[in-house]
Amino acid sequence: MNIPIAMHLYLNREGVRGMVRAISAEACTVFNLGAGNMAEFVARAYLAGEAGIGVWHGSAHELGVLDAAMLHACAVAPNCIYPSDILSHQRVHNLLAAPFEIRDNHITVPDGPGLGVELDEDALRRYQVDP
Repeated sequence: MNIPIAMHLYLNREGVRGMVRAISAEACTVFNLGAGNMAEFVARAYLAGEAGIGVWHGSAHELGVLDAAMLHACAVAPNCIYPSDILSHQRVHNLLAAPFEIRDNHITVPDGPGLGVELDEDALRRYQVDP
C-alpha cells in the first residue's frame, strides 16, 4: 500500500535545509509550503519539483489580500498540484470588494491590476478598531 506522507514546512524549522534532508531521506512525498512569503513559496516549490514532489500552500484563514497573493504564487508553481488552503471566503468578510470566483472547488486567479483585487473601503471602516 502506497500512502503519501506530507511534511509541513512550518513544523520543520530548518526551512530549505530541512527540505533537502527530507528529500534525501525520502521522508515525505508531499510538502505543505505555507510558511514564508510568496517568493519563498515559489522557490521552495521549484526545489520540491526538482525532486518530483508536489506541494500545496497552507494558510490560517487570512484575509482576501493575502489569499490573492497566495493564489498567484500557487498558479506559478507548476508542482502546486494539491488543493491549497485559500480560505478567506469562509470569514464573515474578507475585506475584498468582490468575492473570489469559485467554480467546481477551484478559485480563478484574479487578473486585474496588482493582485487583481480591490479592498472594500466600507468594510475597512466598519471593521476598523481604534486604539
